[in-house]
Amino acid sequence: MKTRTLESETAAKLYTEKLPNCRNFRDMGGIGTSSGKVVKSGLLYRSGRLTYLTCEELQFLTELGISKIIDLRSHDEIAAHPDRIPCNADYLPVYAEIPDFSLEAIIQLFREAAADRADTEKYIISSYRKMPNLLGPLFRELFTIFTSPAYVPTLIHCTGGKDRTGLFAALFLYALGVEDDVIMEDYLMSGHTGDDLVHTAERYSGSFRKFGVDVSPEITHPLLTTKPEYLQAALDAIRREYGSVVRYLDTVAAVGAAEIQNLRTLFLI
Repeated sequence: MKTRTLESETAAKLYTEKLPNCRNFRDMGGIGTSSGKVVKSGLLYRSGRLTYLTCEELQFLTELGISKIIDLRSHDEIAAHPDRIPCNADYLPVYAEIPDFSLEAIIQLFREAAADRADTEKYIISSYRKMPNLLGPLFRELFTIFTSPAYVPTLIHCTGGKDRTGLFAALFLYALGVEDDVIMEDYLMSGHTGDDLVHTAERYSGSFRKFGVDVSPEITHPLLTTKPEYLQAALDAIRREYGSVVRYLDTVAAVGAAEIQNLRTLFLI
């Protein structure tokens, strides 16, 4: 099954052109479900942080009709790199704090990895296993917003738009009835690849020298990429503890049959 409609792929090229300072910006619409329906466009967008948007980019977000910005970053991340918000949009920080992704934890990880005492990929996989329960209360809050009759077009983001945002997006698509392989394909769109990964890893590794950490760019790759093993680790953890993603949504996120029906009524055509 093709992940996205031709119209949504065309729109993605426009977003890249219009939003060069907003990484991973895309419409969640245009994705097909197992029932043959398609996620509506223009209702839910996702991205990385909005720190470096120009006035022209902010105006473009306004023109898209985005009325709410949901920020999944931690208190420290927001303080260090505050968003720029379109003038007509409400801003809602929900503070998805993940200790494994804190600056102090990553500094220690890179120190250990540089000395061959830690594996960054195994670290990320372990972190993904923890995320479903760690972020469960926040997902409950988010799905309450997304099932509200007062829902408005929304942009949801974290720092890179791939881990916290990526897991939420996967659960959102599961609730809409999107198949596993399509969800995985959508998740994998968010990581750095190719020359972009090389250049970003060089900058990222260099930024840790001020903390006295000399780490090679290659060691940082797992924090900048998306791999099937990462999302799969979270989904496997959910299925081990709850039996299924649907049961997790019901038990942890308070998304039962009625809420799923509300989501599908609003977001599917």
